[in-house]
Amino acid sequence: MCLCFLLKLLSYLVQIRNQTFEDIDRQGKYDILRSTRHFGGMAWHLCSQKKIDGLLVDMLQRDLLEDAVSLVRLYHMVHPDTACAKESQGADGRELIMRFVKMEAQKPGYIELALQVYPETASASS
Repeated sequence: MCLCFLLKLLSYLVQIRNQTFEDIDRQGKYDILRSTRHFGGMAWHLCSQKKIDGLLVDMLQRDLLEDAVSLVRLYHMVHPDTACAKESQGADGRELIMRFVKMEAQKPGYIELALQVYPETASASS
């Protein structure tokens, strides 16, 4: 009886967590979780749902190119059978992100724009 209750509770908590991640993605408020232990779970959830475009743009706009590259790598680990994952082996940095944009992105224009601006913001902060 107790185990059944815990399983229902766990299922409910997972549902709430996923809805929270979806809401954060919809609103683009990724920074709310950036410094918490929940950020990795959100990144994993967005990768598993093939919805990393918004988070990727956010990372690029915040000059977090290495984090953006890591996010695309995680996406490829979660979806290793995609053509993008297979074709991107050995790619790194901007090239890896551009391959993702061309082959998998749901909003390629936004990511390309963030990538075009990225070198300017990176050099301005130096």
